[in-house]
Amino acid sequence: MARKIRFFKDQMSKAGVLPKEMLGKENDIDLDDVEVKLGELEAELVEINANNDKLQRSYNELMEYKLVLEKAGEFFSSAHRSATAQQRETESPRASEDLLESPLLQEAEKNVFVVFYSGERAKSKILKICEAFGANRYPFSEDLRKQAQMITEVSGRLTELKTTIDAGLGHRNILLQTIGDKFELWSLKVRKEKAIYHTLNMLSLDVTKKCLVAEGWSPVFASKEIQEALERAAVDSNSQVGSIFQILRTKELPPTYFRTNKFTSAIQEIVDAYGVAKYQEANPGVFTIVTFPFLFAVMFGDWGHGICLLLATMYLIVREKKLASQKLGDIMEMAFGGRYVIMMMSLFSIYTGLIYNEFFSIPYPLFAPSAYDCRDASCRYSY
Repeated sequence: MARKIRFFKDQMSKAGVLPKEMLGKENDIDLDDVEVKLGELEAELVEINANNDKLQRSYNELMEYKLVLEKAGEFFSSAHRSATAQQRETESPRASEDLLESPLLQEAEKNVFVVFYSGERAKSKILKICEAFGANRYPFSEDLRKQAQMITEVSGRLTELKTTIDAGLGHRNILLQTIGDKFELWSLKVRKEKAIYHTLNMLSLDVTKKCLVAEGWSPVFASKEIQEALERAAVDSNSQVGSIFQILRTKELPPTYFRTNKFTSAIQEIVDAYGVAKYQEANPGVFTIVTFPFLFAVMFGDWGHGICLLLATMYLIVREKKLASQKLGDIMEMAFGGRYVIMMMSLFSIYTGLIYNEFFSIPYPLFAPSAYDCRDASCRYSY
């Protein structure tokens, strides 16, 4: 069903149809009914697209045939003119004003050409070349009356096909509007069911095969919160049987849990990338809060750049509530996650930059001149 939802979203995006806001309640629809409805709508939409593509392909072929009749008729009519005029006509561009619409390539610009040959052997070679390059060939009559009659017939068929294509596109847009009315509701239902089944796949059956068992690690202080969450879930789902929460004793080594906040979480992730400390071992993340930005500042050492970095970081910190609810890019999301680390790095960079006397890579005399003097009168300062 998720694939069908993505298919509908892609089709609505191509047609410029926007899904409407969710009006109904997600609990009012049944998953089986949604699956049947999505299957019917997908089959109907696929059939409409296939018919439209077939009609569009026929329309393009007839349009090409009409252009061949017109351009080839002009070419052979010019044979009665002088040689100079004929050469000028053949060398002038014969581009059509109308671009051909292809179901696969959307728009394609093609040229009409005439090939003169002698002998069946040359004919077979020319046909193979046309097939290799995907060139279409159309019959052409030498009789001028038949040419005019064929142009009239082709023009009539083009008008009929255009009307049929427009009607098919109108029916397709109506169908997409119908899908868009309940798209958000169906999408929410499918996402929820997918998340539920993804969670169920991580559970296992007990010996009696009548209930599901979930095992996992949790901090000791979170036991009460887990119990309350299970009770709320049982009440919200109107379940007649409650969930059983039991603490198991095991000899397995538990994974290390570090209590962090938004300030220390990024530093802890940097430390965990190199190794995770076991219980009763010192956590390097505590020391890294200071050592990591300080070592960066020793390398960076510019209080001008440090101020710019601090201003950019303060913007992320001040607007962190709004930015946390938005979808950011990969680079922006990484910078937002380490905003407090970058803030510490900028503060230490300002500190070391003042010591280095570096302001945008230029020495800046903030303090008094140096108090060191040479005892020898002939001593010269070196810079």
